[in-house]
Amino acid sequence: MTIGLEYVFEAFVSVDEDLEIGSVAGGFRSITPITGGTFEGPSIKGTIVPGGADWSMGREDGVMDICARYTLKTDDGVLIYVVNRGIVHEPAEKGIDSEYFRTTPTFEVSSPKYDWLNHLLFVCDLKTVTNDEQQFIGVAIKFYKVT
Repeated sequence: MTIGLEYVFEAFVSVDEDLEIGSVAGGFRSITPITGGTFEGPSIKGTIVPGGADWSMGREDGVMDICARYTLKTDDGVLIYVVNRGIVHEPAEKGIDSEYFRTTPTFEVSSPKYDWLNHLLFVCDLKTVTNDEQQFIGVAIKFYKVT
């Protein structure tokens, strides 16, 4: 049996300015408030509920640990809680060709229609999104089911 990936949906998550806690045990802590967004795929779509955040820790080795917690609201009114953990690092720091920005989300949902989210493994490929002035305004996230 071969392990594969199946596209599920893509999200755009808009954010506000970072709240910098600063240097703490383990690295540099910051919090990125989530202000909203949208998501859509072949069998699911909706909006990102404002009020979540990404708690990140910049480590001494140049890797950033991230843990985002937020809520999806499907177009048929179902709320889905998401915890999305992962890492990010820049190419110059690790000898790779492009930014490495990967996460492993978990979902909590009570609706039978979306119960499949509770029982499968997922991985994400993320890209930062900037405006015309090159200011960070959000993240584009592609969600894949591990098959």
